[in-house]
Amino acid sequence: MNKIPQKLQLHKTYFEIKSKLGIQVSTTLGYWNMITNIKHPTIKGREREVKQTLYEPDEIRVSKKDKTVL
Repeated sequence: MNKIPQKLQLHKTYFEIKSKLGIQVSTTLGYWNMITNIKHPTIKGREREVKQTLYEPDEIRVSKKDKTVL
């Protein structure tokens, strides 16, 4: 039984993975819900594939607009 109130669960780390570039990427359950319900509903239920893509992407691009982004 999970006794943590749902409101607090939304702020807990949902998953964390080190990217191919060595950057630690994490998301909370609340933010993951926003991503999968509003921004990118096609990735809902595909956490495993998202983690795999962050860990081993097919392609890495340098930002043309922001020089501080790899």
